Amino acid sequence: MTPERIFIAGPEGQLEAELARPTQVGKIAALLCHPHPLYGGSMHDGVLQTAGDACLAENIATLKFNFRGVGASQGISGRGDFSSSLNTDAKLSPEVGDVVAAFKWLTQTEQFNEIWVIGYSFGANMLWQALPELAHLTSAGQNTPPKTLLIAPPNAAMTFSKQQGLQEDLIEERISIVAGANDDYLDISALTEHHAIKTQVIADADHFFSGQHQALGKAVTAALKQQLSQ
Repeated sequence: MTPERIFIAGPEGQLEAELARPTQVGKIAALLCHPHPLYGGSMHDGVLQTAGDACLAENIATLKFNFRGVGASQGISGRGDFSSSLNTDAKLSPEVGDVVAAFKWLTQTEQFNEIWVIGYSFGANMLWQALPELAHLTSAGQNTPPKTLLIAPPNAAMTFSKQQGLQEDLIEERISIVAGANDDYLDISALTEHHAIKTQVIADADHFFSGQHQALGKAVTAALKQQLSQ
């Protein structure tokens, strides 16, 4: 089925997005967040496409969107402020506001009763920063994060602070990582130092999963099936 092109109201203007539905009607949707805009990242990224195809095969709808300043999304990459609705002093990236806006849009549609999140590289970092906000939206203050898949989270290049306020057992239950063994932007031991997150490591894969998209698809599918079984 051809994805539906939509525009979502974001903090700095309209965000360009595409909603794809599986052949069989499902009640779960996944929000997909793309890699760094300043290095050519967009919602049409190949890794996101692989992840999105795996979702659709499991009857999970997907919403891809372009961060501010990418494609037809308004605003300027890295510009603007995000004011957390939570009582926190954490300094968050402006694009966290884009994640929250897209997630809210999904929660406000009547098509889905559960929203998952998937982020690749920069997108994984934006999700990590946004998780407390998304947990607040998901569970009415119960500190339950949405089911989350982080693909190649670049913690050797970007900050992934220890999550505060989220229930530790739920972090371990609801968050998964897929990464390449040869990823120079990722330090698995440091990333899992504070939280026992389920991790799949793909042998011979780099940060971009060059020549490894079939293995990536299998790993993403395995992570999705594990979450579906819970």
